[in-house]
Amino acid sequence: MYCETRCSGVVVKKDLVSEDQYTGKSNSMLLIDITVRKVPIAKIVVDTPYFPRQVEAQCLFDATYDLIICNVPDARPEDDPGPGWLEACVVITRSQAKKAEEHTLLRVPSSSESAIKVKLI
Repeated sequence: MYCETRCSGVVVKKDLVSEDQYTGKSNSMLLIDITVRKVPIAKIVVDTPYFPRQVEAQCLFDATYDLIICNVPDARPEDDPGPGWLEACVVITRSQAKKAEEHTLLRVPSSSESAIKVKLI
């Protein structure tokens, strides 16, 4: 996600924060449409390849994304994830499965002629 260079901080979607994470502090957030919103601050743990630490985040009810990290000191560039993180494939496409020759048989219950009744009029 692109961040305006004058913007900085961490924003989290409010419904992802539990009550015990709120600090009791708030902040005035200037939005792109020149409106100002008073938003609560929460202490959250962020565990990403780019920014793994505890941080105070501004909580926004209708944030576009679950988590936004923008121009925060010590955040890693998007093309340089932390060394402990690995890329993983969470979906196997049909072509990948075919190459690996892994076939899963589709089990279909057999039909019985007695289960099918037709009434002729």
